[in-house]
Amino acid sequence: IVNKPITLKMFAGAGPYNKGEFKDVEIWKVYEQMTGIHVEWEAVQLANVNEKKNLLLNTGSLPDAMFKVPMTGSELIKYGQQGMFIPLNDLIDNYAPNFKQILDSNPDVKKGITMPDGKIYSLPYLVTATPSRVPYKIFLNQKWMDQLQLKAPTTVDEFYQVLKAFKENDPNKNGKNDEIPLTSGQGIAAIVDSLKGAWGLGTRGSHHPNVDIDETTGKLRFIPTDNRFKELLQFLNKLYTEKLLDQEIFTMTLPSLAAKGAQDLVGVSIATNNTYVGKEHENDYVGLPAALKGPHGDQLYASMNSSLATVGTFAITKENKYPEATMRWIDYFYGEEGQKLYFMGIEGKTYTTGSDGKVKYTDLITNNPDGLTKEEALGKYVVWSGGQNPSVAGDKYFGDHAVGEITKNAAMNFIPFTPKKLWPPFVFPGEESERMRVLENDINTYIKDMQAQFITGKVGFDKWDEYVATLNKMGKDEYLRIYEKTYRAYEN
Repeated sequence: IVNKPITLKMFAGAGPYNKGEFKDVEIWKVYEQMTGIHVEWEAVQLANVNEKKNLLLNTGSLPDAMFKVPMTGSELIKYGQQGMFIPLNDLIDNYAPNFKQILDSNPDVKKGITMPDGKIYSLPYLVTATPSRVPYKIFLNQKWMDQLQLKAPTTVDEFYQVLKAFKENDPNKNGKNDEIPLTSGQGIAAIVDSLKGAWGLGTRGSHHPNVDIDETTGKLRFIPTDNRFKELLQFLNKLYTEKLLDQEIFTMTLPSLAAKGAQDLVGVSIATNNTYVGKEHENDYVGLPAALKGPHGDQLYASMNSSLATVGTFAITKENKYPEATMRWIDYFYGEEGQKLYFMGIEGKTYTTGSDGKVKYTDLITNNPDGLTKEEALGKYVVWSGGQNPSVAGDKYFGDHAVGEITKNAAMNFIPFTPKKLWPPFVFPGEESERMRVLENDINTYIKDMQAQFITGKVGFDKWDEYVATLNKMGKDEYLRIYEKTYRAYEN
């Protein structure tokens, strides 16, 4: 890329399986040799990336670029118009042939990442591998099911009965009542996102947890105050009260899930991959065969994303003295060869290429001698774990390899039940962007807190009307008006 070596400073979000120093991940050594660009990395775990990102932006202590750092449309407008992020339109046209080709052939992607001022301030994460567009799957412990001679549940009521059977009949055969019928290493949000379709909620997919279209009226609906959402929370409260839902669900992490999985404690895991329960028992699980039917007859699986997974994952800041070289550096990962490096790693070490041109992971990854899972073994070589990647996660180098058969099948089981129309992340217009950011911050914080209170029973459902009234006072109607305006503009 450059005739003389240059150095760029980048702030990055590290995935859960990048345990060592981010700078020591093997692909960076290879890519530096290829490009002549040395990157000085400052990285924090993705779980903590927003706090550090906000600190950098608010103090003005900026790196040259932000890599694998998720940014919302409102953040991109705010910091782009303040001059902290530079517009990328011309750089894409002149120095990013791979990404430009994507935009030219995918108008929805271009529309999704272009801000209301006509500028593009960040490159996105695109996910075209179908299994990965279903962010959460429902995995049943088939070993436990066989042990108790249970059939896979088809309705919410049958799901409850299976969880109850797991709790009461010692399917792990250790003589203790220690089974956790339902959990997720990705928190309560994964469970809500996976189950709400059974109540007919989430008709436009996962990118919009608060708003969808009510199919009976054709109008925008604010999900968290809908009576059907109340019913969902009442169901989860029942599970929690009867100890069918993990009592630690509000503090769960992927390492916590793996620890519980290693002890054969988990009946149903709602997660991105079956492997998250740990190597000891990951093959005991199968995907739920179909979306659950809910109390009103709905059989929707709302946990589905558009291919535009994250609007912003790579931004170039005003401090960058080499924006053209930086754009060429990142554009590689949007092309076929770059995707192979990004997701497969290093030929001969992590993958091999057959005489038919097809690639596959080596035994180092799929049958690791140290007993590491696929993701753990790859963590030394690549950085894609945790998502938010400025690249394209397609089937060829991602879906057909990184996603195992159990997870792939679990996702495919749900595809016939996913929303027919999916909204990408919306970019709210002009002056309303900042207002929306404030409203969303307050509203989402309150919803998250009250959701936990209702599920755990700390607040009874006799307080539901007060909860709704509080959201009204916090500006729910204004929030919906801005949504309506943005949705109409998107549709047109």
